[in-house]
Amino acid sequence: MRQKIETLIVSDLHLGSGVSRAGALRQVLRQYDYRRLILNGDIFDHSRFQRLRRSDWRLLSEIRQRAQNTPDGEVVWIAGNHDPWLRPIAALTGARVCKEYSWRENGRRCLALHGHQFDRFMKDNAGLSAIATVFYALAQHCDTADYRCSRWLKRRCKTWLRNSELVAQQALDYAARRQADVVFCGHTHQAMQREHNGRRYLNSGCWTDHYSYIVTRPGTREWLGLMEENPQTAAAVIAYPVRAAENPIIREQPA
Repeated sequence: MRQKIETLIVSDLHLGSGVSRAGALRQVLRQYDYRRLILNGDIFDHSRFQRLRRSDWRLLSEIRQRAQNTPDGEVVWIAGNHDPWLRPIAALTGARVCKEYSWRENGRRCLALHGHQFDRFMKDNAGLSAIATVFYALAQHCDTADYRCSRWLKRRCKTWLRNSELVAQQALDYAARRQADVVFCGHTHQAMQREHNGRRYLNSGCWTDHYSYIVTRPGTREWLGLMEENPQTAAAVIAYPVRAAENPIIREQPA
């Protein structure tokens, strides 16, 4: 039986990369009845769509079918730094495409954007970032079921961890300027939660090694959760007091 949730947020699938896990995401999608699916950037890895595997196309088809079968549902596709030619392919899923997306849920203003906008290291060190991306992809190809080389690399790389924290800080500052209570990002491949001045930052991680995602549950005290592949290491559910129901306010910036 599917769990009823309000919003499901995933990011950084990198379909077409050879290490994406479209099949795993299809299994997760089937666990939930959601009203809103947010694809928070880097769903594709590159513009060579001929490299998409059958499992990738099945995932896109299933997303579209679920959207069509949910009359009051929606799919939001947020552009990431890896998403080329997004609009034509996203149209296959019936998704609306935007750079960032905001809505109100459980009395909180929520904001979702990919997060590469806050990555100063990537902007200031484009060449080094490209080299690091290649090494990370090679590490992912070396991953096995028992040992994830890419996960070890992320945990040991101080620059990576420091950059994840900087992205979180910048995202929280941006949320304050946008008067958002919760901001959701991806990009860093590092699932994490942070809080500052009463505002929350959640990163949905990635689907190329140890996958993670975010769910929100309507009308419950524990309405916001960061879920991870291994339930023994899953982050605790974040509890927020429920406020009186308000009409949803949705704003978006075109991609």
